Amino acid sequence: MDERVIALFEKLNDEEKKLFEAQFSAVKKDTTSFVLLALCLGGIGMHHFYLGKITRGVFYLLFCWTFIPALLGIIEVFHASSDVADYNYARAAEICSRFQTKTRSTTEEKTCPKCAETIKAAAILCKHCGHSFSEA
Repeated sequence: MDERVIALFEKLNDEEKKLFEAQFSAVKKDTTSFVLLALCLGGIGMHHFYLGKITRGVFYLLFCWTFIPALLGIIEVFHASSDVADYNYARAAEICSRFQTKTRSTTEEKTCPKCAETIKAAAILCKHCGHSFSEA
């Protein structure tokens, strides 16, 4: 795993780490697969489709008759590890941001003692039952 992904992983608690591992293993990409796609099908942009770069893949597909994309595919093999690492880091950051959003939203809420509905922590009046919170 990339050092940047490991740094994100270490910031999570135990429960989030388990969820992260499950979600990240489903979306992470492999450098070997990228290299094989770039070498074998680079002329039609398959390695870009593999990393979700649809627009770039379409351009490779449109210009495949010129053989320029095939040459570019061979050249792109040399920086495949950084491309795949960047993709994997972006997916890991997305997953971690979802955890942070969930944590943030639960800490910014409170439960009304009268109706037991969840409301924002800054609320001074419950929108469900009208219970007034005293500012202490």
